Order: sequence, then C-alpha cells, then structure tokens
Amino acid sequence: MDNTGVAEGNGFSLPDISYIDRLEEKLAILKAISETEIPSETPNEPPRRIDQTGVKENVWAAFLVATVDELQQFLDFKVRSGRFFVETIETILMGVDFAVANVISVVMNKRNTVKSSYTTSAGQTASSKQATPSRPATSKNGVGSGIQSLLGKAKKKTRNQFSIDQIKERDGGKCTLLHTTVKEAVHIYPVAQTKAAAACKNSLYALGFIWGGNTCDKFKDALSIKDFDVPKNMITLDNVPRHLWDTGKITFSPVLCLPNRIDLAVRVLEPLDLGKRKGAGSELPEGIATDPRTKMRGYKNLADRIIEKPAERPVEVCLISADTQYRINDGHRFTITSDDSNMLPSPELLKLRDRIMTMMTLNGGGDVDEDVLSSSSGGDDAPRVLFGDGDVEIDLKDKVLEWSERAGEELAPLTIDEANEMAWTSSAIQQSEDMGDIFPPESQPEDQGESQGED
Repeated sequence: MDNTGVAEGNGFSLPDISYIDRLEEKLAILKAISETEIPSETPNEPPRRIDQTGVKENVWAAFLVATVDELQQFLDFKVRSGRFFVETIETILMGVDFAVANVISVVMNKRNTVKSSYTTSAGQTASSKQATPSRPATSKNGVGSGIQSLLGKAKKKTRNQFSIDQIKERDGGKCTLLHTTVKEAVHIYPVAQTKAAAACKNSLYALGFIWGGNTCDKFKDALSIKDFDVPKNMITLDNVPRHLWDTGKITFSPVLCLPNRIDLAVRVLEPLDLGKRKGAGSELPEGIATDPRTKMRGYKNLADRIIEKPAERPVEVCLISADTQYRINDGHRFTITSDDSNMLPSPELLKLRDRIMTMMTLNGGGDVDEDVLSSSSGGDDAPRVLFGDGDVEIDLKDKVLEWSERAGEELAPLTIDEANEMAWTSSAIQQSEDMGDIFPPESQPEDQGESQGED
C-alpha cells in the first residue's frame, strides 16, 4: 500500500483527506476552542470548557467546513473574548445542529432521514427528523435533482428559454468538465424561489455563529436569485458527473474567481466509515477537535479492529475527458469563462453547495456505502466510482463504456479483495502552465472575483 501523503496519528497511519483544506490548522484551532475555559452565567461558578458530549456530528461538520480565518474569528471573538457565556455557546450550537440537518435535507434532498439531536441539561435526548424522498428526483427536462419533490404541489414553472440559450452559448453546448455534447445545463442550487430556499436562508442565520455573518450574508444574497434558469445558478454537466454531483459523490470547489473566469476543482467525497462507531458518545472522542481521518476507511487501529462486510462486486466508472482522452483525477481543475461576469456561475452558490455536500459526507453521506473509492496502486489516484448491480441507469453504463472504449481501456469489475483493500491517496490539482495562480477559496484577493456573484 502506498502511504504517500499519509499522516501519523496515535502511532497509526491516517489516510489523506483532500476535500478539507488546511486540515491540520483547523484541528489546532478546534483543539484550542475545546480546551478554553469560558465564564459561566451562573454566579460563583468557575469558568469551564464547552461540554463536548453535547457536540453532535452536524456541529462538528459545520466547524470543519469553515475556513481557517472563520475558525480563528470564532476562537477570538466567541470563546476568548468573554462576550458569550459557555451556556450561551452550547445553546446556540444546538441550533446549529438543527440548521445543518435542514440545509442538507433541502439542498441535497437526501435519501435517508436527516437527523438532528442534542442532549438536554437533564440528560434526555431530543431529536428532530426531516423525512426526504426515497430517491433524488431528477427531471428529464434539465432541472436539477430534487426539484420535483421540493416543489411539491406547487404549480410547475415555465423554463426560461432565453437564459438556457445563453448558458448553451457560454459553455459551447458542452459539458464544462468532460467536453461532451450536452443538451441543457443543471442547477447549482435546485430549490431557489421556493419555501425550501427560504428555510435554507433561515438556517444560515444559525450557521453564521460559526461561519461568520459576512460569509453567510454573501450566501443569503446569492440565494436571492429571481429565477431558476439564470447563468449564475447553472452549470453544464453530462449525465455521469451530474449524477455523481446530485448524489453527493463529488463536489466542485471554486479555486480561482476572476471577473471573466471561474476555476473549479473536482473533489471526490469519501464517505466516513460508520462501522467504527460503537454507540452513543463514542462518535466524536475528541469533540469538535476529532480528526476526520480517523473515521475514514483507510484508518486501521490495530487495538480496535472491526469486522468488515464483504464488498459487492462493483463496476468501475472512470471520468474521461472527451478532448484529451485522459482520466479526470481527484483535484482536476476546469475553467468556465465569459466576457460578461454576470454570465458566470455564482462562486457563492458553488461555495455554499460545496460546504453542504462536505458536511453531508462528514455526517456519513447519503446511501454512499462503498460507493466512492480511489485507487492507490501505481500512484493512480483517479476516482473509482463503484455502483452495485441495478443501481445505475442503462444510459449511464452505456456512456461509461463508450468513454472507456475511446480511451483504449476496458472496464473490469474489482474483486472483493481488491475492493476491501482500496485506500485513499492524496492528489495535486492538475494545473497547466497557462492557467495562472491558484488561490484557495479562503485566501483569494479581496479585489478579485467578489462581484460576479452579485446582481
């Protein structure tokens, strides 16, 4: 097994995790937050730490997707400043728990029930469940996943053909990732102009306690689009990447935002290994400072072995560029350009969806058991998307076979042993010499790309 890019933790190898930037810095700040003693609202009570037993996975995920600057602001102004009592912080974090469950349910239209729970001061557990459809609904006319179920009985909206034609012209009628011919684009945020969108904006008020008011205000402004079919809310994708995006298998992270260009990086979202959990209270042994790498399938603690279920024989799905015939790896970067900044996809909508999908992954994902793996053999870090029999539409399989034949490769099902031995490897963003500098989402210059997300 190739351990390149693998960290060490408690004497064991920790697999790399590519979809959380600057993880070590974040964990250091989260440790400081969890260890700081905060004044109590009860007179004569000594300062104490935030009760980590009351911190649930939704809250943990919200902290991890925040930027380093946002976490530092939380540490300085919410924890160390003395402006908030420890009981106040704990109460607000309960609201964050519900907010995360809400936005995941709304935006990703999860197959499973989204749960939000917390422990009351009396030691009782309260919970909230939000039922979601059994499968993400994807309309045939190009509307993004989950639209039909989220609209419910509302009157069906008429498509904005003018905007659709604009997007076709912007993207040349091709998938921005694979460069294959595509009829229509898909929505970045699939529930704008519905009650669900309003509920998501309300949840951002609670999330603003961790992410900061400025960040959440930008997200709320981006959600105020007046129509589904506007260039700011649409991106052209072929069926396969669209399906993976809709079901939370991959995400597109903005890495460069300029007035006439936006660069996105493909991130494969690896589901965490829920089988490692033994019961209530053991999910987050270090509270908000728990290292997510210890929850990944590549982490093997010899002192705490688990019984692995035999993997079903899967089909390997490789994303291949129609132009280059090369595989698209985890971290691959692609570009969308336009002479008119208002024609570009909104970076704020993309950032919001990226955070939501990452939180869903950290929470265990939605029906993604053994779905997304990456090969470590021979330094090959191409995403290997694994589907059980009957879980993929026929046209999707045909498209994959077509790409494989064009690339001169043959799809071969993995054996059970190969699937069990699969491990994650880190990968660098693929960058050509003429692509310019890469700015991480949290360190982009203030004067670049801040306006294209605004009306």
